[in-house]
Amino acid sequence: MKNIIIQAKNIFIVGIKGNGTSGLALILSDMKKKVTGSDVSQIFPTDNELNKRKINIVNFDTKHIVKTIDLVIYSAAHSGSHNPQVEKADKLGIPTLSYGEALGEISKLKTTIVICGSHGKTTTTAMLAKILEDAGEKPSWMIGCGTLRDLEYHGKWQEGKYFIVEADEFPDDVNENIRAKFLLLQPSHMIVTSIDWDHPDIYPSAKLYYNAFKKFVKLLPANANLVIFGIGQECNRLIKTAKTKKLKVHKIFPEKPWHNLVLKNTFGEHNYLNATFASRMAHELRISQKIILKSLKNFSGAQRRLEIRFKNDKFMWIDDYGHHPTEIQCAIEAIKKEFPKSRLITLFQSHTYTRSKTFAEDFAKSLKLSDVLLIAPIFGSARETETDYTDVNFFENIQKQKNDSIFVKNVKEARNWLKKNKKPNDIFLTLGAGKMNDWGEIIVETLHTCHSRESGNPEKNYIDSRLNRE
Repeated sequence: MKNIIIQAKNIFIVGIKGNGTSGLALILSDMKKKVTGSDVSQIFPTDNELNKRKINIVNFDTKHIVKTIDLVIYSAAHSGSHNPQVEKADKLGIPTLSYGEALGEISKLKTTIVICGSHGKTTTTAMLAKILEDAGEKPSWMIGCGTLRDLEYHGKWQEGKYFIVEADEFPDDVNENIRAKFLLLQPSHMIVTSIDWDHPDIYPSAKLYYNAFKKFVKLLPANANLVIFGIGQECNRLIKTAKTKKLKVHKIFPEKPWHNLVLKNTFGEHNYLNATFASRMAHELRISQKIILKSLKNFSGAQRRLEIRFKNDKFMWIDDYGHHPTEIQCAIEAIKKEFPKSRLITLFQSHTYTRSKTFAEDFAKSLKLSDVLLIAPIFGSARETETDYTDVNFFENIQKQKNDSIFVKNVKEARNWLKKNKKPNDIFLTLGAGKMNDWGEIIVETLHTCHSRESGNPEKNYIDSRLNRE
């Protein structure tokens, strides 16, 4: 049976601005497909890449679904398979695929190297893609991050034999039987960076979460390379599963980074661990150590992963996507180790009420490591229609570990606190999977321009409008 992606010439993507779907659009464009899609009018970080490729984006009106379309692909967002545009495609007899199904079909076309795990997926995937690109392998890749300094696009299709994929354990379509997206892939080799229970709204227990990874490892063919974190009960249980499959298992330990590895443009012990995962897989693909070390030395990092967004001689803003207690601890410890003389002010927004409640004590233990802590309201998920857990409950849990924490109900309160209390050489860290990067932009813009706000500053109206909108 011929691959449906190969057959389709005119492809429409519902929810095209998402990190995954936009990357998929770029890959399909590289395949010389005609790609269009729908989404909201709000500007996303992915808009720039889509615009550069002249990919047309329309609204969610069903009139855009016409018989000349060969395939409709949809994301889990915007009602997934129940989106009116998807339902119209079904009525017209147009084939439909979820994002995960489409990526799975593409993974059948090359030697697919998947990077999965609770933490470090994006950075490790970007590192491996850069190594293979620098080695002249002309790889293809799909990375769940909207902007990468080292790679022009976060989704790319080239003539080389390797396809490097950030593999996500999140459900493919919450309307149907809940299945992890990565179970739809056809992996040739695999990196498992960690297994640390997450998404408790989808996986109510650590056992269910682990089982998704166990099923994924079982998809590997015999003699495949499995590069895996060597610490922790769950990873070691996976290693036993791998041995029954006759896989080539390569255990990675944090105290043993790759030979003479130096990261010039990023920091943090967890990033050296990510680099070691990527290095080991590249080594198994017969990439020379010289190329591996040179490529990683110049690696510039990934968007929202300890990303230094602003810096002058008195103030620094770092933005990070960390939204799990383990990630938060790694980010804070890395910053304090790299900049030991600076005071760290952290503005954190938890993502989903279920995660906030389930891991409340662990969040408190990680966040108390910051010198100053500001807590924003929880960024709820569209899946959470009702909850018995509130912002107040979460903040009270944090205060049990750090009683001088400060609750800020909106960006104005956060901005005003920083304007009044920041000191020379402070580091401001925005942390979370919600809107903290947007808040950070507004706060730093206003702090940076406040001295000229009354003197006809052309940025004033723009900044004020953003303050009022958030």
